[in-house]
Amino acid sequence: MRDVNNGWLIRYVHANGASLFFVMVYIHIARGLYYGSYRKPRILLWSIGVVIFLLMIITAFLGYVNIAQNNLISLKLLWDFYVIISISPIFLTHKVTELLSCKPVKIYDNSNSLDTLKNIREDNKNKAGIYSIINKVNGKIYIGSAITGRIYERFRRYIKHGLGNKIIAKSVNKYGLDKFAFIILEYYPYEIKNKITPENFKHVKLLLKLETKYISLLEPEYKKFCRFFFWI
Repeated sequence: MRDVNNGWLIRYVHANGASLFFVMVYIHIARGLYYGSYRKPRILLWSIGVVIFLLMIITAFLGYVNIAQNNLISLKLLWDFYVIISISPIFLTHKVTELLSCKPVKIYDNSNSLDTLKNIREDNKNKAGIYSIINKVNGKIYIGSAITGRIYERFRRYIKHGLGNKIIAKSVNKYGLDKFAFIILEYYPYEIKNKITPENFKHVKLLLKLETKYISLLEPEYKKFCRFFFWI
């Protein structure tokens, strides 16, 4: 968006144009229902239209994901995310579809499950990275970062105990733990220890830069307060 002239305009014209296109499609479907176009002798025509509609939804849902470059892990993550939004009454906002296009590394659905707690702890023991919290009811998101070994702590602090962000804490109290998904967007490739050293300082700056990139891209509704210092 920032790499080309008027990139912001192209982005928002594209986003709103896609939404307007779907509005037109729904109006067309409503007209067909009103005039009974699904009855004989137009059953075949209606069925073809339904197939085209489903293909259009699938194409829109995949967003910017390049299917030709996807490996089995990426496809599994897409399926996991599809299962989450199918079971939960999540709003497929433009931001949520953009988050999906970032190809998240791991998706943990039910935050109230003991298996989820165990998996988050075991999967992220010695890893640093960028994570996201999604409210599956309204589609609102939060973006955060954690140094090595702190991802599970962030999950417990923000979702389980409601200590990190007051807005998230209020949402958890309102909707319940099971209505939140915890997603690892990207792992940071180097170890970041909880020590004040020049090397750690360099990696923390790079991690915060990576976090800022995701915040700028996804514009989370659950805002993050500025940190004057860390450790994160």
